[in-house]
Amino acid sequence: MINPGDLSILDGKYLVVKEYSMSRRISIFDLDGNFVKLLKINYHASSCTSLKDNKIAIVAGYYGPGNKKTTKAKANNVLIKDISTGKEVNVATFNQEMRESKLTPVHFYGSVNICRRDTNKLLVAFSENQEICIYSLNGEKISSFKVHLQREEVKKKDIDLCLEKTIENSKTEREKEKMRQWIKMNRDKIFFPNLFPYYYKTTVDSEDNILVFLNNWIDNSNVTFQVYSKDGQYICTTRVNSGNFKDIYPTIFHENSFYTRLERKESDSFAFLARIKLY
Repeated sequence: MINPGDLSILDGKYLVVKEYSMSRRISIFDLDGNFVKLLKINYHASSCTSLKDNKIAIVAGYYGPGNKKTTKAKANNVLIKDISTGKEVNVATFNQEMRESKLTPVHFYGSVNICRRDTNKLLVAFSENQEICIYSLNGEKISSFKVHLQREEVKKKDIDLCLEKTIENSKTEREKEKMRQWIKMNRDKIFFPNLFPYYYKTTVDSEDNILVFLNNWIDNSNVTFQVYSKDGQYICTTRVNSGNFKDIYPTIFHENSFYTRLERKESDSFAFLARIKLY
């Protein structure tokens, strides 16, 4: 398998594993690790999650030329696929245009998030839209609500911080210096959008509350998120105090805990998995 990710359990009997998007494959195993089926798909799958009744949800990406020579168009299609029949239903499509650039600042552009909710519903959120939608397993829109957020302007300090993070993410001092020089030589060919998305990403906790993570990742402040009820009612805004660890985004919940990968800020030592109690 090539870069397996987005692991999820389907109907309590299958492990669904999305491979690297360019490979266009999703693998199905039983819970003992035995291979069951390979799903070959005709698109780049940026994310995948299990739903119910043999159905999974996929975010499919399609690229094409934009309105100008310097842009490219991307269509994000949300699909519900039946792994037994292969039948697909298109749930929603989100179009966006991205500026061609020497370095693509991914987090500055919107992304599509999908989550299972209430075991038999699908939450779909595109962070360049205020609206978050809930769909049935048949792809029918059930309800929607708007986040209490506005898009903020991308400022010079945000761009400078992003480029500095790109340098710091290089492993060795030699690689950092090479990246620093590369950015200096190509600075006029690195483009950023004018506005941030409304938010960074979304997820659903074990009580089906909807968590909307804000765009404060750029300045290394604590992870902040809004909490909405499963009916879309705003509850509160809160944050995760990561302490001596790198940013923690709660995404995998069970009862009153969430599970996460922890890495210390000032160390290159190994990461470890942790269960963190919420209350």
